[in-house]
Amino acid sequence: MMKMTEAFRDDPWEGIDAGTYPAGRRMYAHDDRFWASKNKAGQHVFFVQDECTEEPLQLKDLNGVEFFSEKVTQNEFRIICTLTSDELDLKANFAVVCKQISAACTDVSGRLLFKKLNHHIGIWAKFLKPNPKGLSKSEHIGLWGELFSICNILAPLIGTEKAVQAWIGPDGKKHDLLYTDKAVEVKTTMAGDPRTISISSLDQLDAPDYELFLLHLHALPSADLSAESLLSLRKKIVTELQSNPALEAKFCLDSNPFFAQATKEQMETAFKLIKPTLFHVTNGFPKITRLAIPNGIAAANYKIYLAALQGFDVTETMAEVLTDE
Repeated sequence: MMKMTEAFRDDPWEGIDAGTYPAGRRMYAHDDRFWASKNKAGQHVFFVQDECTEEPLQLKDLNGVEFFSEKVTQNEFRIICTLTSDELDLKANFAVVCKQISAACTDVSGRLLFKKLNHHIGIWAKFLKPNPKGLSKSEHIGLWGELFSICNILAPLIGTEKAVQAWIGPDGKKHDLLYTDKAVEVKTTMAGDPRTISISSLDQLDAPDYELFLLHLHALPSADLSAESLLSLRKKIVTELQSNPALEAKFCLDSNPFFAQATKEQMETAFKLIKPTLFHVTNGFPKITRLAIPNGIAAANYKIYLAALQGFDVTETMAEVLTDE
């Protein structure tokens, strides 16, 4: 059963028996040059076959993925991509890459097809080759908070696609979420009883062109079934984006620099939301911005007492004020 659309299956290799290769099933329903299969070892195989007058360039193997090119007929070649790793995360990533490449390369043929295939594999190489050195504690908590906000706060109000499109944090922008005339800065604390919120720049609470909100999430590590991890949040978002392969691909690429660094423990550690609080950053809100400091100060970070923000608390009307209208 096709969950993404009629073009792609949720799991392209579901129901394919080991040893099926060189036969297979279309990876992309609209193009008979992209195929999913399994080799004798049961490994996932993605291959692309088309007419070409010259042999395609041999691709370099990646972590857990091997590439091989072969001549099928006098004027026809095939690029075979084999997933040699059994890691579940890499299997999920491999599926995303194969779908995205199929959709992105369907508009060209022959030599240009294989050239474009090579280009897109290069773009996705880091996605397929994580380097888990570990996120810092603040990066880990911050990423969890942003993904939780997308999944569980913004998506129910404006839809998952708009919520993901609103996520501009990975682009190095001033705020975490930006959509229509609203900007949302997400701050997550894991302390037992948080008293302050840390502001890391002069720009985070400065949005003259937008209605600005500060969303504070208080969460704690938990083994509760309702607790969520980076892994589960990513899976939830990707699942919701399966009807939009282009946005799914963008989300995967944007988030990959963080996920590629996260350790297995960081990916699987689950947190439970204790309390969300939304503040409206209006006149009188305690903040430091560039316009409020003397010339010559390049940067600053500071903390705000939560008790000083009670007059700006709009949590009770969160659904109303954050709705995209």
